[in-house]
Amino acid sequence: MKKMLLLCLAVVMFYVPDAWAGAVNPISGVGARAKAMGGTGTAVASGASMFYYNPALLAGSDNVVEAGMDYINASISYTDPTGATHNSDTGEYFVPLVGATGNIGDFKAGVALVTPNMFGSDFKQELDMCSKLGLANVTPAVAYKLTDNWSIGAS
Repeated sequence: MKKMLLLCLAVVMFYVPDAWAGAVNPISGVGARAKAMGGTGTAVASGASMFYYNPALLAGSDNVVEAGMDYINASISYTDPTGATHNSDTGEYFVPLVGATGNIGDFKAGVALVTPNMFGSDFKQELDMCSKLGLANVTPAVAYKLTDNWSIGAS
């Protein structure tokens, strides 16, 4: 019985299929700079987006206090297996990005609220179906500058 329980637990922990919940997914990145570059913020992230892309960048940055929010107003269409098209109600999504950093001795530390994904669709009027899914990460991080060109970080 214990072996079966451990097997089930291992399957649940390591096999996580993709979930598709249609509609809003800000795949263009987290933070204004990364979005402007099409989601390529790993080497040059700034502000609170450093917590999401690369916490080692904290070590070489100035102290930051940042609060921002994306507003997404979207609707989608769905074609069911019979060929009928259904339109969702317009969804409004507020996607926050908040963070602050400071010095602790030779280390740079901070915490951020990063929302990399926000999904949703509301077909209540036509199909009595609603789906909303969001991911918000509260991320503490610490970084240390080893040399002028090397730093390490963890979040």
